[in-house]
Amino acid sequence: MCIVCIFMLNSCFMNKLYRSYELNLDTDYSQFYLVDGDNLYLSQNFWLDDEDYFSRIDSSKGIISIRTERSGVLKITVEIVDKKPELENQDVYDHIVECSIEIATGNLKIKDCPHFQTAKDIKLTPGCYRVRVYSANLSTVMSDYSGNDYYRILLWKEDNMSAKTVVKQYLD
Repeated sequence: MCIVCIFMLNSCFMNKLYRSYELNLDTDYSQFYLVDGDNLYLSQNFWLDDEDYFSRIDSSKGIISIRTERSGVLKITVEIVDKKPELENQDVYDHIVECSIEIATGNLKIKDCPHFQTAKDIKLTPGCYRVRVYSANLSTVMSDYSGNDYYRILLWKEDNMSAKTVVKQYLD
C-alpha cells in the first residue's frame, strides 16, 4: 500500500487534537469543577446521590463537578479534540466516566473547590460538549494530600446532550 494511502487511512481513525493544557490545580474537598463561563450557580445537591458519588462525576446547569481521590495539588490534563475519541489504554486508568455540558458562553472554566477560583479559562465554540474523565493511580493515595493520582479530561462537540456513562468503575 502506498505511503499516502496509509496516512489517509490512519487519519480517518485518529482524532485531531485542537488544544491541550497541563494544570497543577490546588483544590480541597476532593473535587474540582468544569464551568460554563461565569456561572455562579453551585448546586447544593452535588454528591447527594450515591450514583453520582460512585461515578465520580455530577452535573447541574452548566457545571460539572469531578470527584478526585484526594485534595491538594492535582495533575490535570485537558484536551480538546475534534470528534469522539476511541477508548484507549483502559488498563492504565482506574476509572473512566463521561457526561455532557452545554457551553453557552464560549468559555469553559476550570475551577477549584471551595474558593471557585478559575485555574484555566478555555475558549470554545458555544454548544454541547461531551466530557470524558480518565482517573489514574487512585490506589497511590495514602492520605488526603498525598498520592500520584492524575486526571485526564477530553472534550469534543456533540449534537445533543447525552446521559452520564460510567465506562470503567473504580472500586476503592
